Amino acid sequence: MFLFSCSFDNGTENAKAEEIPLNSKLSKSLDSLQDVINNTNQKVLGDFIIAGKIKDASGLLLQLQLPSPKGIKVMHQTRIDSLGNFRLTGELTFPIYMYNLQLAANSDLTITLPLELSDSIHLNTSLSSFAQTPNISGVLWSKQANEIISKNYGYKKRFN
Repeated sequence: MFLFSCSFDNGTENAKAEEIPLNSKLSKSLDSLQDVINNTNQKVLGDFIIAGKIKDASGLLLQLQLPSPKGIKVMHQTRIDSLGNFRLTGELTFPIYMYNLQLAANSDLTITLPLELSDSIHLNTSLSSFAQTPNISGVLWSKQANEIISKNYGYKKRFN
C-alpha cells in the first residue's frame, strides 16, 4: 500500500509525484479496519446512550445507522413515546465512528454524530427542527456538533 505525495524542485514550479510506502503495521491496520467496516458483525466494543426529547414526534422510529461501502445498516432503534421522550442505547462496533441518527425513516431528518465508546448524548429538539438544531449536549463536542449540523442543514437547503 502506498500514499502519494507531491514535492517541488528547488526554485521551480514543477511538481513531481512521489510514492511513500506505508509500513506493514499501518497497512495491516488499514486492511483490518476495512474488514471490520465490510463485516459489521464484529465483536462489540462498548455502550452508548442517546436520550432526550423530540417534540411532535410521538410514535416515530429513531434509528442509529452505520454507513458503510455496502450501504446503510441499522444498528439500533427505538420508538419515541407519547410525550416525545426517547432513550436509544446499545453497543458500538468501533471505538469512534461517524453514525447517522435518522428520524422516521426520512433522509431529510438525519444528523451525523461521531460516537465514541461510553458517550452519553442528550438531544432536546422538535420534529420540525431535528435536522437543523438538535441541541446536542452531554459530550465535549456538543457545541461544535450543533454548529456543524446547523451549517450543513443550511447548505443542503441552499443547494437542493
